[in-house]
Amino acid sequence: LAARALAGDELLDTYHTERHPIAEWVLRNTRAQVALMRPGPQVDALREVMADVLALPDALHYFLAMSNGTEITYPGIHGFMPEPRPMADGRGLLVGMKVAGYEDRLNQADGDTPMLIRPDGYVAWTSHDAHSLTRSLERWFGAARR
Repeated sequence: LAARALAGDELLDTYHTERHPIAEWVLRNTRAQVALMRPGPQVDALREVMADVLALPDALHYFLAMSNGTEITYPGIHGFMPEPRPMADGRGLLVGMKVAGYEDRLNQADGDTPMLIRPDGYVAWTSHDAHSLTRSLERWFGAARR
């Protein structure tokens, strides 16, 4: 959005703080998964222990969420909407409330639970408070067009 001048440069200032810890987390998990693929009796034993652990439903759920990235969280983010992905056009989605001035950056839809979903599927806001919506819209999508 900042590259298309649809959000302010201050959005770019949040990139390192938001993404760097996630990149470290993904790298750690990738290294662990690669380590489990190595041959040898020590890793064979570790794979057997992991199979026992993953037989536990909560552990399996966590491991799958970690592997597919839905366990990733960001400061100020309220969850993740993996399906459906209505943001394929690179725009956000505002559900349950209507605002003007964001037609070029935001799809709007009816719904019972108001929420603002970033183009990457993360829920950036959920509330009935229009003032807090304005702050979230400005943070993630820049100022409204007049």
